[in-house]
Amino acid sequence: MIRLRARQVHQKELRRQEILVAASALLLELPFQALTMAEVARIAGLAKGTIFIYFKTKEELFLVLLEEGLLRFFEGLDESLNASKMPLTPLDLARLFREAYLAQIHLVPLLGILHPILEHNLDRLTVLKFREFMANRMARSARYLEQRLPFLLSGQGLELMVQVHILALGAGQISQSSPVVLELRQAPGLQMFDRPFGPLFEVSLEALLLGFATAFAHQAAPAKGSEPKRPAPRKPVKEPSDGSIKISLFEI
Repeated sequence: MIRLRARQVHQKELRRQEILVAASALLLELPFQALTMAEVARIAGLAKGTIFIYFKTKEELFLVLLEEGLLRFFEGLDESLNASKMPLTPLDLARLFREAYLAQIHLVPLLGILHPILEHNLDRLTVLKFREFMANRMARSARYLEQRLPFLLSGQGLELMVQVHILALGAGQISQSSPVVLELRQAPGLQMFDRPFGPLFEVSLEALLLGFATAFAHQAAPAKGSEPKRPAPRKPVKEPSDGSIKISLFEI
């Protein structure tokens, strides 16, 4: 049954959330490429044209769904970091990140299509706003990382957050394959390509963290016969008066 058009602000926001819920439900059943805005509208009980009042394209709709999942991811990650014992080992942190990603059911498949599909089909302003959202949330989590990892200097937490994001993008793409590729993974000699997100991401992140720790140890170790020298800290991230943090994520 097609419902009447929402006119009040709260009605419009409720309708918007209903569309996101419908898109989320469909993503459990179908890959992104097979989804249509008409089907999302049908599940939400809306006329086909109504959905375009709220989201101009399918890519915009699913980018918003991804952003909401990322917001919950960052909130969960920060909460876990705050509750964790100090200091964290690389394995502890790798597992913590993995659990935070997998706690959001749509996060991995949507990260897998973020760069090759979603951002390639969106306008500059939409992508800019999304990247600024990511930059601000990464910077906030980066400060918690620097408090929990003794080998991170001021400013290095943000670099680590960006590299973790890159790992998640890559692991997300590898773990989300077409039916043909999924079938070929079971062929003799090809099982090595069967890489679920969780184990792949955790192992890769642990190796990255061990690299950070090793580099810090080498920098901090004194040369033979010289005084111990600690590397100069990087400049801390500066926050504008409005609490936002503007950094560039357009290089990833």
